[in-house]
Amino acid sequence: MELTEEILTSILIEKLDELSDYKKALEVVTLNAEGRIWLIGGIVSRVLIERLYETPQGNYDFDFLVENLKEELVVPTGWTVVRTKHGNPTFIKGDLEVDLFPIATHHFIKSRHLEPTIDNFFRGVPFTIQAIAFDVRTQKVIGKTGMIALEKREYRVNNLEEAQAMSSAKGITINERILKKAESMGLKPVLL
Repeated sequence: MELTEEILTSILIEKLDELSDYKKALEVVTLNAEGRIWLIGGIVSRVLIERLYETPQGNYDFDFLVENLKEELVVPTGWTVVRTKHGNPTFIKGDLEVDLFPIATHHFIKSRHLEPTIDNFFRGVPFTIQAIAFDVRTQKVIGKTGMIALEKREYRVNNLEEAQAMSSAKGITINERILKKAESMGLKPVLL
């Protein structure tokens, strides 16, 4: 079966509708972001893997890529905010963490002075499975490279330079990173 944008979108929306934490996370993001908003990271790929291949993926965190952060953050009652080492806000309420990443601050985009677009973001993610997102405004799963990785059930390098930087920061080789993540996600590792 070919995994189309429509199939993946339907699967992801069904799961997100079940998650009360997603609604809380989205509320925080929409209070603090302007322009386009994309849900990225493990929540997207892991939910789809879990539903498509019946491979349990565990807990999810909420990472949002945003076009712009508002000048003054709005912190709803009961939430606290901490800053990541890159200065981006993480909103915390109990066990729920919501990370907001302005697209212009993404390392690949910033270091190459690229236009802050979702396509440039996808070009710069270290691994192919990361090149997928849920566009909150259009309610669609996007990212052909990530969709292909899902369909092939593969964990492979997307951007060698970024994969090397990420792996080095974790003190492991790229192949060690591939093996570890592929195993945790139930995907086939494609080593260098």
